[in-house]
Order: sequence, then structure tokens, then C-alpha cells
Amino acid sequence: MQDVKSPTFKVAGIKRQLPRLGRVPWGNPLLKGAFTVTTVRAATLRDTLALKEIPANGQAWHALLQEGLPYRSLGALAKTLQVKEAALAELFGLTGRTLAARKKAKRFQASESDVIYALARAYVRLASFKGASGAVAWLMNPVDGLKGMRPVDYVQSRIGTEYVSAAIEKERPLPRFAENKLVLDEPPPGEDEEPASPFG
Repeated sequence: MQDVKSPTFKVAGIKRQLPRLGRVPWGNPLLKGAFTVTTVRAATLRDTLALKEIPANGQAWHALLQEGLPYRSLGALAKTLQVKEAALAELFGLTGRTLAARKKAKRFQASESDVIYALARAYVRLASFKGASGAVAWLMNPVDGLKGMRPVDYVQSRIGTEYVSAAIEKERPLPRFAENKLVLDEPPPGEDEEPASPFG
């Protein structure tokens, strides 16, 4: 018999210790190899748009979009969606001199920011239950819920964004039940989730 000590690991720089395993027989296959703990950071608007800080509430989000998202948000979103920055900008109608002007100003105009935000938010919502790769695949390819159109093309208008939002809700898995308890497959509240009230 072997008295096994509790393995330790670090998450976000904090040392943690698993519960004591107790005495187990030698040769137990569960003891072979190292214990590995993997943590996956949930997708957030802060990361997806490369924001230095997240607006405190809906009113602050409105003010930021009216002022214009920083130019770096385009590059961050393009990297997330695994497309070239110029190709994503072209989808938003930003090419040539117009794109060069935004890069020089280091900020997008309000209407452009609104579209970039809509696509980023769609990605974050999808990633919460489809994962990063699943969210990208859904956004960048034709889907039945939009009559064979790509969601990335729909978010360029307000009504298109509403269609995409409705299609995302249809994709969301139904709640499951375990031991007579409702289990929601939702991530912990994100650091940048918008409050229910725009002035909350």
C-alpha cells in the first residue's frame, strides 16, 4: 500500500491542493502520470475587442460606441475569427483610404463601432456554449436559421443583428436536469457582461 499525498496545482498563480487521496495499492493505474489541471478562460468582450477596461454599464457602452471603438479592436476581432484584418474590414465596408483614415485616427466612427461590437458580442454569446472554434464556425459559414446566409454578413444592419441574435438563441442547448435539479450550462458571470438595465 502507498500513502499518497494530495497533488497540488496552480490556477491564476494561486497554489491549490486536491483532497487527500488516502492509502491506495501500488500499481493503481489512476496514479500513473502527473495530475494535470487545465483552466479555460471564457470569451469576453474585453478580450475580443482588446479593450483596456470594460464599460461599467449599458450607458457607458453606449458612450464608448458613440465615441468610437479603438482601431485595435478590429485586429483583435479578426484574430479571434481567424480571418485577415483587411478581409474583415472589407465586410464592414472599410477599404482603401477609408480604412487608412481610421487607422491614422486610431478609432472607428460610431456606425462602424456598432457593427464591430455586434459581431464581437455574437461571438462571445456563442462561445459560452459552443466554444471558441464552434462560435467561429457558426458565424463564418451559412446557417439554416438565416436561410443559408452567413451570420457575419447579417450583423451589418440593425435588423440583421436582431435575426442573428434570434438564431443564436435557437442554437442554445436546452437546460438539462440531474437529480431533480435544474442544471444550466452557463459560464460564470463574465467580468464584462452588460447589466439588465442600461443604467445599472
